[in-house]
Order: sequence, then C-alpha cells, then structure tokens
Amino acid sequence: MRATFEQIIRAAQDHQPARALVPVATGGGKTRMAAGLLRRICDAGLMGKALFVCDRTELRDNGLGDFQAAFGTGAVPMFNDGSTLEGKLVLPDRVKAMSAHLFERILATGDGTPLQKTIVFCASDHHADLITNALNGLYSAWAKAHGHKRIQNYAFKCMSSVNGQALIPDFRGHAKSHIIATTKELLTTGVNVPRVRNIVFFRYVQSPLLFHQMIGRGTRIDRESGKLMFRIFDYTGHRPGLAHSTPPAHSQSHSQDRQAVREGRHGRPRNRPTVEHHRRSQRDRHASPGRSTG
Repeated sequence: MRATFEQIIRAAQDHQPARALVPVATGGGKTRMAAGLLRRICDAGLMGKALFVCDRTELRDNGLGDFQAAFGTGAVPMFNDGSTLEGKLVLPDRVKAMSAHLFERILATGDGTPLQKTIVFCASDHHADLITNALNGLYSAWAKAHGHKRIQNYAFKCMSSVNGQALIPDFRGHAKSHIIATTKELLTTGVNVPRVRNIVFFRYVQSPLLFHQMIGRGTRIDRESGKLMFRIFDYTGHRPGLAHSTPPAHSQSHSQDRQAVREGRHGRPRNRPTVEHHRRSQRDRHASPGRSTG
C-alpha cells in the first residue's frame, strides 16, 4: 500500500495521471486492499467518487461487503450491462485506440484510401463528438504524411442536436466530402446512401430489429462507384441475430475477396452486395481497450 501511495505522489509531482497497478495473487485480498487504499485516499481529502468495476455478480456482492466496511452506506451497488455503462462512462484512451484501429482497417481494406463512405454508430452525442474529432485528427495526419490536400468535412457528427438531417444530402451526394458519419440512431432507418461501404458499431445494440436496420444502411448496390459489397466492423462483440443473417467471415486475402465479389459465384456480378464481417482475434482484443473487429 505504501508503494502505491509513493507511485501516486510521484505521478502528481511529474504532472502525470495518478495511476498505480497492484498485481496480487488470487486469494490475496485484492478487494479489501482496494477498499483500504481508497479509504486512505478519502481521508487525505484526495478522492471524489470511486468506481469499482467487476464482471460478475458474485464479485460485486463480495466486494460490497469490503467497501461498506470501509465506507459504510457510502458504498452503493450498481449493475450496468455494456449498453448502459457505455452511455455513462466514456474513456478517452478507449476512444483513441478504437478510432485508430478503425482508421487502420479502413485503409487496409480499401486499397489504402480513407475516402470510403462509413457510418459509425456511437453511444451518445458526446461520444460521437469524440469519435469525430479523433477520426479527423487521424485523417489530417494521414493526408499530411502522404502529401494529399485535406478535404473539408471528412468525419462529421450526424445527430439531431446539430440538425444532422440537413447533412444527409451531402453524405449521399459528395464522393469527396462528408466521408464518415458518426451518429447514434439518426441514420438507422429511412436513409438511402448507396456508397456506404462500412458499418461500424461503437455502441451496443440490444434489439435484433434495430441491428438489422443499422446494417441495412450498407446493403445498397452502387454500380456507379463499383460497390457490390460492404463491411461490418463490430467493436462490441454483441451482435443480436448476426450469426443467422450473414455469411461467415472470409479467410481469403482482400484482393481475392474483391475479385470474387466482382465476378460473382458464376462469373457474373451479384444482384445483392456481399458482407464481410470483421472480428478481431482474442489476442488483439487484449492489446487495446475495448472489443473491436477488423
């Protein structure tokens, strides 16, 4: 515990985030230690609110006893599933990591160009702001590094709070403007943008009906741009009904997939776009915050 306090003090002196990692073996009293540590921090007047996160009800119930012993009735149990928690808790590092991974996958699956019409479904209005800013920053850095003139309105928020309905015609009509739309539900139904190549889930979706409506934004064929397929990038791992609605992910290289889509099963263009569903490996999931696909 003393080493933890020393780490926190050093971080404060260096103007760094006050973070401490305490590895403790199973049965070593991690929860009780955390409760005692937070009690000390509280007594020193350095704590506002604390969040103890666990992934099982039993851990929450056991932990509640330790925290109530340290804080009395100030320790309150709460239960949030993924969809509820993400609307309340936005982690900047997670936003940064997920946005960077998405931008990387867009480049990797699109012949190195980031100019692919994409819809990113976010958890909230604020979340959409953060994702928009992160993607615009990534695009600006890419354009500078590759000597390209930066286009205006690369990623943009398409929400009712900013009259997003008025931006849909630009998203639909301009091939080199309004490329990535970040939204929550405004673009789920009644929007026809045939150029959309990527559907991205940065939010949990509980309703199978809503989920199918969302992925439906990518099913339009756009022969003018040669679009006969679309991709789903899922960063939640929660896909109601997807296993029954889309074919399994392809194992071929991107060039092989593209050739197969171009020719169709019998050498003819397909009448409906195919779907590539991207999921990250278990190892990749542990490499950066959040779950994602790609």
